[in-house]
Amino acid sequence: MKLLDLEVENFLGLPDGRYAFTHPTTGAPLPLVLVGGGPSSGKTSLLEAIIALKESVGSYHVVPEPSRLLRSGKRSGQVRGRWLLSPEEMAKAGLSEPTFTATLALGGGEARAPEPALEALFGAYSRDPAAWKAEYFPCDRRLVPRVGLAPPGEERGRLRLTRRPDKYAGLEQVLMQLAVEDGLGAMAQVKESGILLRGDQRDSLAPYKAAVAALCPWLRLSGVEPRDGAAAVWFERDNGARIELYSLSHGEQQAVLFALVHVFLGLRRALVLIDAPEAHIHPGEQPRLLHAVAGLGEDNQIIAATGSNELLGSVPRHQTLLCRSKHG
Repeated sequence: MKLLDLEVENFLGLPDGRYAFTHPTTGAPLPLVLVGGGPSSGKTSLLEAIIALKESVGSYHVVPEPSRLLRSGKRSGQVRGRWLLSPEEMAKAGLSEPTFTATLALGGGEARAPEPALEALFGAYSRDPAAWKAEYFPCDRRLVPRVGLAPPGEERGRLRLTRRPDKYAGLEQVLMQLAVEDGLGAMAQVKESGILLRGDQRDSLAPYKAAVAALCPWLRLSGVEPRDGAAAVWFERDNGARIELYSLSHGEQQAVLFALVHVFLGLRRALVLIDAPEAHIHPGEQPRLLHAVAGLGEDNQIIAATGSNELLGSVPRHQTLLCRSKHG
């Protein structure tokens, strides 16, 4: 599925109008759109309007109360968006046309129940790379150890479109578990055959290593090794320095987060929403990193809200949208 455009009226924090995510000549959905504007201009609110519309059709979590999304002092409003479906998605939804329009009323009148087939299509969640999904990277995203939380993506999508800063907790444990499974497999093979050739040794971290290298060419994911009696995820910089995951620079941690999430959640053919992709990244590195992130997933649709002139200047003008007004 691809979002073609969005029309909003009286959505909290977002200027009224139509926002197109398509090529102006061909009408095809763009793989990357940057939403710019000054402080409090509505950049993040546009991402939240997209989330609200998607969740109103089929929800990963709990659909927000529409009245809470209504601009202060207004009695009614709406979010309307056109979606483009693949032939397979059309068949699942029972539609004869590839596009359909979804509408979320923000006040007044009774909410219209979504079509069951569309609700199932939009609400289904799977880490299978072949499955469409939506992911929201909030501006305060960060890598944190897991404390009583399921690994990201294992909660049936419940956290995927939330702003919780701990939604990526547990990625370190994911890598550790894969390394342990590889080690146990190697031990079993040695026990069975008495020998383990290098070519026979499984490396389940290989796709994660490739993604990290794509986003941080100077950084290598070494693997999982002991540290002070416990396991830790280690990296190596191109100057030979070895460093543990949580000792990486803030910018490196951002890049590693994007890399690990894309692989673990299977972000392919996905709607990827990013608030402030420039967070903690040196201005000169911001365009390279964002375009590298865009190159990680096949056929993703990325919509990113940014205040970075470096990022806005790195794409053609038709791939930018500007939020110009301030609304409460």
